[in-house]
Amino acid sequence: MIRILIAAIIFMLWAVWARNYYVCEVLGECAPAQTDVDSTYLQNIPQTLELMAGDQELLKDYPQFYFDYGSHGYTYIDGNEKFLAKLAAFLEDHPESNLVVTGYYTPQEKEAVEKTHFYNDLGKARAYTIINKLIEEYNIPKNRIKGISKMTATNTMIEPLQFDIVGYVAKIVEMNQADTLFLQQVQSSILDITYNDKNAKFEYNSKRFAPSGSFDIYIDSLQSYFAVNPNAYILIIGHTDSKGSEVYNKVLGEGRANSVKQYLQEGGIKVPIKVKSAGESQPKVPDVRADGTYDTDAMAQNRRVNILVETTAVELEED
Repeated sequence: MIRILIAAIIFMLWAVWARNYYVCEVLGECAPAQTDVDSTYLQNIPQTLELMAGDQELLKDYPQFYFDYGSHGYTYIDGNEKFLAKLAAFLEDHPESNLVVTGYYTPQEKEAVEKTHFYNDLGKARAYTIINKLIEEYNIPKNRIKGISKMTATNTMIEPLQFDIVGYVAKIVEMNQADTLFLQQVQSSILDITYNDKNAKFEYNSKRFAPSGSFDIYIDSLQSYFAVNPNAYILIIGHTDSKGSEVYNKVLGEGRANSVKQYLQEGGIKVPIKVKSAGESQPKVPDVRADGTYDTDAMAQNRRVNILVETTAVELEED
């Protein structure tokens, strides 16, 4: 009887130890409690994410990524995809450059992770979550991206990821190339102009029109033309890439056309201006590769507007 009792006690002690080991060491539920996140934080995520090349700021004012405490799982924030699309487009446009992604973690997270033995390096796990997305969805060669890890000085996490371009040297000729091509169109004919993402800066999923200085030269040419052709009018057709639904892209294309219309009117164009949307239905080039990944350069070509003078709706089919 005594032996049975002793055996029962030993079994109970072992069971308690085994349970604690499983909960603390395997599941990690004995780690320090996660710091509460302000309920408004995800609605007011800091718009401070940048893409840097040394001291040069290539992209700015994008929302930071948000990772779960002690994990590489992240919460999708509106604007993250825009940043990655622009980042991928930059890497494709500048094959001489590479990307370094730094993943950060807090001292408190380090203590929690060490108890679970789940991560060898939480910072790298976070960095490679996004690196793998760039490789798989944007077809960026993996040998052009490196992930590193750093621990923050405090337990406050503001910047989970940092993106740095290495090997890039800005060239004035590159900055002016798009303007040069556009002005060649204007010199050829102002009656049928295509203004694409390289000039118009139509970001992924955005209708905002932010043209370069060459567009003001085009407006001057239009004003000269309408001075002797006062009965002419303008038709603006908005186009999108194929990412997103057909219905949504139809609306987005019209939004882009209306943004250009507003810019022309603010620039002094007085003739009637009509707008239409072709959405994703008339791509200049296919923007999805045979393997199903997106070609960011092709996507930029398809995000465009056509500005037509003295035209009819029939010409929409010929674009």
